[in-house]
Amino acid sequence: MKLLLPFLTAVFASDRIRGVSITRQALYPPGTHFTCLDGSKKIPRAQVNDDFCDCADESDEPGTSACPNGRFHCPNAGFAPQNILSSRVNDMICDCCDGSDEWGGFVDCPNTCKEEYLAAHAEKIEAQKAQAQGFEKRQDLVDEAKLQKISDEEELAAAEPEIQELQKIKDEADKLKNEAEELETKVNEELEAVKNKKIVDRAATYSEEDISEIAFNHLDANKNGEIVVYEITSQKYLDPKPETSSFTTKEAKEVMKQKDKLYLEDFRAEIWPEIKEKILAKLERAMDEWDRKIDEANKPDEPKEPEQVAEVDQETVDYSEESLDAMEEELDEQEDYNDALEPVNHNDELSDEHQKIFDAAKASRKVFDDADRNLREAESKISEIKERSKRDFGPDDVFRSMNKVCFEFKTTEYIYTLCPYDKCEQKPVNGGSGTKLGSWEGFENDFNEMHFTNGVKCWNGPNRSAVIKLSCGVENVVLSVTEPNRCEYEYKFETPAVCTKPEPVPDHDEL
Repeated sequence: MKLLLPFLTAVFASDRIRGVSITRQALYPPGTHFTCLDGSKKIPRAQVNDDFCDCADESDEPGTSACPNGRFHCPNAGFAPQNILSSRVNDMICDCCDGSDEWGGFVDCPNTCKEEYLAAHAEKIEAQKAQAQGFEKRQDLVDEAKLQKISDEEELAAAEPEIQELQKIKDEADKLKNEAEELETKVNEELEAVKNKKIVDRAATYSEEDISEIAFNHLDANKNGEIVVYEITSQKYLDPKPETSSFTTKEAKEVMKQKDKLYLEDFRAEIWPEIKEKILAKLERAMDEWDRKIDEANKPDEPKEPEQVAEVDQETVDYSEESLDAMEEELDEQEDYNDALEPVNHNDELSDEHQKIFDAAKASRKVFDDADRNLREAESKISEIKERSKRDFGPDDVFRSMNKVCFEFKTTEYIYTLCPYDKCEQKPVNGGSGTKLGSWEGFENDFNEMHFTNGVKCWNGPNRSAVIKLSCGVENVVLSVTEPNRCEYEYKFETPAVCTKPEPVPDHDEL
């Protein structure tokens, strides 16, 4: 029996068809004929691997280059078996690490399978280490996500009584503010009334002709000698319907007696009597300007310096007591007139009690603003937590750490941004506005892809979109961005979030 085994092995080896894997040898059974694998033809077995392509499916020439689309199997013992195009057989290029593709002997192919195995094995060990590191980081992300979720739940549970308390504080602050502002408004109205009375009393010192012209100048905003509709509508106090929010052109035309423009004489005759009581208190600056111009007009011209100093005729100067008294009275009158031109300082009416009321109102507004801000911030925080609780953060909430975080990838032309749960964007490196490539749509392919859709529409094309291909890595990093199809972008993104627990690499495996 022991003597028979080598004989059977030799027979079996001699029956093996070159270029066919052990698992497919059964498709080439011993016998006098071979049937093409597609069943289309039967040929003598001697025509298998005879360097001539007989079968339409090219299955009769697995070990030669006769059939252009055939497949040659490299056993590559000690490494990974490989299938190559049969057209590469005996082409004087070593494709198989065991050299079996160059069996014709035209070139010497050393067996490099062991070296390639060792290199691949070392690479696999390194990949396994990286995967292990990534998986360890993934576990950290999962632990952090658990803590964040617990924190969110605790904040949410405590939120309702906290917000109720903040609302109570705001309501109380609002009440105090309203009371303080009501008193402030009352004081302002009193002071405004005092101020207006002084202005009206001052207006009464002018002739009717002068004060009407002063009012005309006040309304003539562009100083072109005529009043038009927009110059009336800019003065809300002239609105015949003050209860309305706007002063319309139609209402202004009513004030102007349906005229498109008013000159001074028209103004005096048509509308001055009707608006006089409304406008007098608004004329303080206009009266100041009028008095300034009158003052300048009455100012004597500066005398030119004479070429020779004239001698003063002492005899013509009246130094009598009566004359000096008259000159003094004239100067006093001038000083009184100048004093009357000084604008009224309404702070004179502002007592310490008034100032306390104003300060209290200001302080109450600050207290209210602070209370309102605190309430809004608390409500916003709770709203954010509730929104976060609805998001799909993947298995074990592992993607939770990517919420409201963005990553960038820079090329020579663009900066690509990836913001999970938000958007993808493309911005020129040299500045300028960004182009939205898509808004968050969700995960696909068992959480191995992120999808972003409905970006900015391409010129004569579809809306932009982006797919993010995720792979295991120790850090979150965008590896590349491409545009495989027009307006369709593909990001390659490494993240520990998708790392799985690595299988141990055996000491020897045929990869």
